[in-house]
Amino acid sequence: MAPGDHVSFYHEGRLFAGGIIERAFEEPAVGELIWNQSNSRHIYTIDEFTDDVASIERVWELVGYEGCQVVQGFSRVANKRVSSIRNEHGSVDSALFDGDGLNPTREEVDQQKGSIQQAIQSDPELTDKETQYTETRQKARNSAFRNLIREARNLCCLWNSA
Repeated sequence: MAPGDHVSFYHEGRLFAGGIIERAFEEPAVGELIWNQSNSRHIYTIDEFTDDVASIERVWELVGYEGCQVVQGFSRVANKRVSSIRNEHGSVDSALFDGDGLNPTREEVDQQKGSIQQAIQSDPELTDKETQYTETRQKARNSAFRNLIREARNLCCLWNSA
């Protein structure tokens, strides 16, 4: 497995999570530390981790597998089958996650992410009406706060005088 590969997690007959491999490296010391087994030396970090994954039935259909829908150990889909999915659906993402045609592409998500980051880094643009609305709302809030304080003080005095 390599960075950019899709990965799914399987347990008790179903795929329950997935993501995209961000980094892959070999380190027997980590396998020894985590699993007490230096043979478990393949380490992966996962990006875009999600529990919203395609069903095992959908995956079996996409890759063209037949027979029992069981995953045993680490299994890798053959490059030929992955290429076929990309040719037919445009990408593995769209094949797995865009059955209704409503999910955005990675490029669309990145574009929106850039727009949001730009908006966060810049000062908000207010129109005159928005400024007036904000000032009016602030005055109303201040008046309401003063009234609540007066009512609380009067109630306090009422309790103290009894």
